[in-house]
Amino acid sequence: MFYQSPVISETPVGKGHPTWYGARFALKEPDTWHEPSSVTQFSYENRRGRIVNVTITAWANMLMRGGKATPTHKFPFTLLRIESIDDSGKSLFKSMWLIVIGERRGELSSLQSYQSYRQRFDLEHSFRFGKQNLLLTAFETQ
Repeated sequence: MFYQSPVISETPVGKGHPTWYGARFALKEPDTWHEPSSVTQFSYENRRGRIVNVTITAWANMLMRGGKATPTHKFPFTLLRIESIDDSGKSLFKSMWLIVIGERRGELSSLQSYQSYRQRFDLEHSFRFGKQNLLLTAFETQ
């Protein structure tokens, strides 16, 4: 469950706990989604020659609930929804949701975040191959 950043009023409302969360944002309920901060669209041709149309929808300054040990309301993030559709309008995959978090998250575009996520698979398969076939976990230097 995610939330928008709360609207802070100029005049204090009264006593009590400060507002940490704004309106609810449920991934499976599009009627709870507010206006996105950006929408990016591009197309590419995959290895089989199919044209894939990708739409990246971004919502900035989102929050999620945490606990006493992890006060996540202090760490806003950008929420991305990636949809891949072929030329006939058929969805190729389930919608993918990504979170971009960190102090410099505003410096990354939605496209850069998506491309970085796609590159991670190459690294993970390299590590898996090295651990399983090259015995990198059992290697000891002298």
